[in-house]
Formats: sequence, C-alpha cells, structure tokens
Amino acid sequence: MKHAFLYLSVIAMALSFPTPSPAQQSTCKLQSVEKKIAAPAMTAFMQKCENEAEAACERTATDRNLVEPARSLFIRACIRALVG
Repeated sequence: MKHAFLYLSVIAMALSFPTPSPAQQSTCKLQSVEKKIAAPAMTAFMQKCENEAEAACERTATDRNLVEPARSLFIRACIRALVG
C-alpha cells in the first residue's frame, strides 16, 4: 500500500509540471497547416517535428531531474502536447 501511494504521488507530481501550452508554442499539426505543407512533404515534416519535440521533452525531464516512472509519463504527455 505504501509503495502504491508513493508511485501515485510521483505520477501526480510529474503531471503537475507545466508543459508548453499551444499559446506558447504551436503544435506540429498547427505548424503544418500554417505552412500549408502538401501531403508528400507532410510525413517528413511531422517526423522531424516529432523528433524535435521528443528531444525538447527529454531535455526538460533531465533539467527537472525526473526519475522513472514520472520521467516516462512526463515525456509522453509533453510529446503529445507538442505534436498536437
């Protein structure tokens, strides 16, 4: 029971960290619409954007000294927020 509480508290703490909001940074999907990227180039653009989002989220998790499992949860939520 004690381990479950600790696990849930770590998850809650990780999720409470703010991730960039759409107002602060447009998502990959919004950027592709704004730039009017055609279908053939869309895949390459989205892959590049997702890779950049993952790297940014990894850096943020490292800067915040997050440890597992909070780190993985934070990175997943951060990538979803940046990709859109």
